[in-house]
Amino acid sequence: MDQEMLDTLVKELEKHRFSMGQVQGVPLPGDTCDAWDTIYNFQAREDDVLVATYPKAGTTWAQEILDLILQEGDAKKAMRAPCFMKVPFIDLFPPKPMTSGLDLANAMTCQRLIKTHLPIQLIPPSFWEKNAKVVYVARNAKDCMVSYYFFQKMNKGLPEPGTWDNYFSSFLSGEVPWGSWFDHVIGWWKARDKHQILYVFYEDMIEDPMREIRRMVKFLSKDLSEDVLETIKHHTSFQAMKNNPMTNFSVLPSVVFDQSISAFMRKGTVGDWKNHFTVAQNNVFDEEYKKKMEGQDLTFHTHGLSGIFIVIYTFQERTLRHGQDEKPGTTWAHEIVDLILLEGDTKKAQRAPCFIKVPFIDLVLPKPAKSAVEVANEMESPRLLKTHLPIQLVPPSFWEKNAKVVYVARNAKDCMVSYYYFQKMNKGLPDPGTWDNYFSSFLSGEVPWGSWFDHVIGWWKARDKHQILYIFYEDMIEDPLREIRKITRFLGKNLSEEVLEKIKEQTSFKAMKENPMANYSAFPSSLMDQTISPFMRKGTVGDWKNHFLMSQNIVFEEEYKQKMDGAGLIFRDLLL
Repeated sequence: MDQEMLDTLVKELEKHRFSMGQVQGVPLPGDTCDAWDTIYNFQAREDDVLVATYPKAGTTWAQEILDLILQEGDAKKAMRAPCFMKVPFIDLFPPKPMTSGLDLANAMTCQRLIKTHLPIQLIPPSFWEKNAKVVYVARNAKDCMVSYYFFQKMNKGLPEPGTWDNYFSSFLSGEVPWGSWFDHVIGWWKARDKHQILYVFYEDMIEDPMREIRRMVKFLSKDLSEDVLETIKHHTSFQAMKNNPMTNFSVLPSVVFDQSISAFMRKGTVGDWKNHFTVAQNNVFDEEYKKKMEGQDLTFHTHGLSGIFIVIYTFQERTLRHGQDEKPGTTWAHEIVDLILLEGDTKKAQRAPCFIKVPFIDLVLPKPAKSAVEVANEMESPRLLKTHLPIQLVPPSFWEKNAKVVYVARNAKDCMVSYYYFQKMNKGLPDPGTWDNYFSSFLSGEVPWGSWFDHVIGWWKARDKHQILYIFYEDMIEDPLREIRKITRFLGKNLSEEVLEKIKEQTSFKAMKENPMANYSAFPSSLMDQTISPFMRKGTVGDWKNHFLMSQNIVFEEEYKQKMDGAGLIFRDLLL
């Protein structure tokens, strides 16, 4: 393609990139819609073989197998032209000067292998009138969605897919080129006994390619030797096709397929969706799948911190209250304890920002700021203090003085997510890097204050040796008044229901988010940049499902099982 033709192509692509229309309610590229009458009136022949798929279901793989079968395994003949030239795509009209699939097909005099992504109801009637043979390849929706997303990113002839989250919703609702995956696979499945349709599953092709090649050979009424079948299998392996310029689309200019964004032959596996679906998305998908596939006998295979602690203890022979592990609800817990000690006096609770009135003894700020230990030493008893230290590093004087400890533990998954965002905005802590890297760091305990597992287990095992009240964040979310009563009894206080209700109200997430004494808005942005992430971010249970990929959840569950084995410590919202 010379430069003039390339320039023309670029202009046409820019003009048509976002052009979409509909035919009988099915979203299709605008040029396809414009030429619909011509497509629908396409004249099939009796010896045509049609490869039909939903996009990114293994189309190129299937058509290359079928072409080699028709060529009786002659690899040289199979290399006669790029796949998009030798197998016309009849429902796609590329910009000029590229030739349409219809024109290519009509110009052929030999037996034709033709490609389509059309749903069953839009197939030109002549295919059925001529009783043509059709090989339909179906791929599980989850992998199909991921593959289609990356394909749309690199294919300049299709609409830009936007973010993964937006695309997830668009795919589920069928608002993507060639419409609903559900309607597509079900429609072709129901028609398989009415016409000459061989319904093949991508996952079966992955599992046993030779078996599926034999099925196609039989369907096409060919009789090929084992040597020929082995040749076909070899030339249609993923690696062979990825390296083959006739199948990997490398002959197309980057203005059409920008493979620097994503390779056309990307992975070719089963189960890659687990690296892209979050747990929350998987839950949404499975619910939608159950509704839309109900009653269908069509089955696909798709396998292929947070402990909190507020400790009340004695430091330097004084009674103190001590804090939590990072991001399990530390601020929430010490605000509750502070109000209990003040017997619900909200004015006194507003005497200073939480980081001033509750010294964080294991954090030393740069000079000229006083260290929390210095601040604590100047305070009168009783003192409410905060720490993130694991049990083995707590100053011995707490145990010597038989101080009281309130430890609040939060499930590791929510804690990990919350801690990640906290490290992103907290300039006093190391930058957490990417979420993927942080996931690994958190699991291995390579984060400030160490392993969540060691932390929560250590405090759990010590709860009967010292005056430790072990509280779960999830219980506080479920019934805050119940947990406030529990802390009140533990501190030896006797407060009225009216006071307890006031404490509950004053320590709600909304109240604390709006309270400058609790939301760290008094902290300079050079220390906590809340434009990156607010200090009071969500305060919910289960937000991890919006961040954990399915593959990460599998890794996490295995690690969790190993590290928590025999601990006798149960958290909620860990399992799907």
